[in-house]
Amino acid sequence: MDKNKAYLFISNHRDIILDAGFLNYLIFSKGMNTTQIAIGDNLLLYPWIEHAVKLNRAFVIKRGLAPRELMKASRKVSEYIRKSTLEDNVSSWIAQREGRTKDGDDKTQPSVIKMLNLSNTGNLTDGINELNIVPVAISYEIEPCGLAKMKELIKKEHYGQLKTNKDDLKSMSMGMFNPKGRIRFHFNDPLKINFETAQNKAEENKQIDDICELIDDQIYQTFKLWPNNYIAYDLLMQEHRFKNKYTHREEKKFLTMIEQAMIHFDFPITDIKERFLKLYANPVINYLKTKEK
Repeated sequence: MDKNKAYLFISNHRDIILDAGFLNYLIFSKGMNTTQIAIGDNLLLYPWIEHAVKLNRAFVIKRGLAPRELMKASRKVSEYIRKSTLEDNVSSWIAQREGRTKDGDDKTQPSVIKMLNLSNTGNLTDGINELNIVPVAISYEIEPCGLAKMKELIKKEHYGQLKTNKDDLKSMSMGMFNPKGRIRFHFNDPLKINFETAQNKAEENKQIDDICELIDDQIYQTFKLWPNNYIAYDLLMQEHRFKNKYTHREEKKFLTMIEQAMIHFDFPITDIKERFLKLYANPVINYLKTKEK
């Protein structure tokens, strides 16, 4: 990347603090300036958190607004990111979706691309290309908040319970201090598209979906697959397709980790182990899908 150029980094989202934290550390160590960081207002639980993130160049994404107010706030964020990139020459980071992925299935939300396009005064191709979007694949060997993510999903799906602000605060702490194993960040080439001008809303929505797919494919193809990912895939599929990618010792260690995690569950749910396996296996499944295209 050009050290004197501004980029919009869009990454999969696994950890509240460290995704952007490590990214900024990495680019700063290579002589680039740090990025601005998009952060949801649901995380600004206390004044000290708000002060801390703003000192670290964060800008706030407002959530839970009425449709009219949400559109107004989204346009403001879009204009801010575009101005930062094109006029101020300051890079930004934003997650590919609202909230962290809970099941390892990283997917870019069309609403993110639509938000970025709100400040576009030209056609979609020019408006997206000028933002210098760099898809970033973030892979942690061990999910630092795996246990919390499983509980969030189960509470929501089976009991209709949504996470609270206290849950977010706890996840912020767990993500920073829990084991993560090895970590890999892969910076892809800036996204370049070349679409014909859309003739109607349906065509434009299809093009936005295509942009999401391009970002996803780059992340899937460059996501570092660790032994845990291959082990989980083989266990989930009940086969030995990737047995050459891990050792017996690594498999035993992974199974022990899952068994220890299961102790913390008191839900009468039968598929908890399968959910844990999917958390680690989905990156392999997504990678294989890209190879079939």
